[in-house]
Amino acid sequence: MSRENVEIVRAVFDATNRKDWDTVLAAYSSDTEWDDRDLRPEGAVHRGIDAMSAEMRAWFGTWTDYRQEIEQVLDAGEQVVVVIRESGAGKRSGAQMDQRVGVVITVRGGLIVRTRLYREPREALESLAPLDAESVEVVRRHFEAFEHGGLDAVEKFWHPDIDWRAVEGAADDVGVIRGTQALRRYYEDWAETFDSISAEVEEVIFESPERCAVVVRNSGRARGSSALIQGRYYVVCTVKDGRKVSGREYETRAQALEAAGLRE
Repeated sequence: MSRENVEIVRAVFDATNRKDWDTVLAAYSSDTEWDDRDLRPEGAVHRGIDAMSAEMRAWFGTWTDYRQEIEQVLDAGEQVVVVIRESGAGKRSGAQMDQRVGVVITVRGGLIVRTRLYREPREALESLAPLDAESVEVVRRHFEAFEHGGLDAVEKFWHPDIDWRAVEGAADDVGVIRGTQALRRYYEDWAETFDSISAEVEEVIFESPERCAVVVRNSGRARGSSALIQGRYYVVCTVKDGRKVSGREYETRAQALEAAGLRE
């Protein structure tokens, strides 16, 4: 559902730029809240779709050639954090406005129930409640198990219905792998080419209770060779009840961020 929430938010910003107000207002619940206290001195909490609509139209009506461009999106479950760049020219003064704003949008049941705007984008990110890091810890232990416990230890971190895919188009890409038996066979074939191998989470680039995106650094010695092979790739995982239920590997950070619902 969280990815659907991101699409709902994107659609609202697209409709705003088109001045398609019917589509914009249809995305909000009747009791929605619009909170712009952190954005401007005269800001307030505007409750209900009529109050929100009046405030929104008043702000947009101040400018000519007004546009909102999404620079970054963070998928945080029912909350979507957006960094936007808004621009326009004052209708009376002609003064140019170009600023970056942070927005936290809460979506429930397919409708926007709350919008809070921040003058500083970082404040929007910092406003989120601390997230449970379980997903990252599961992923860390999963990769550590490769080096210390072998496939029997690794398999304990897989949900029975896990689906996984290596970097699309890479030499070891065999398409989507479903189920623990198929994934184990894949790793057995892969591990046979190495005498030793290790992998570790080098960096966490996104985390939520059930999803994370990490940078993985792996190294090993090819079988029959003393050459050390090292590499780095990106993984986006979904974790539930202490097990990985899905994962995708990516070649670049940008690809992983996009898969996790973010933008650089």
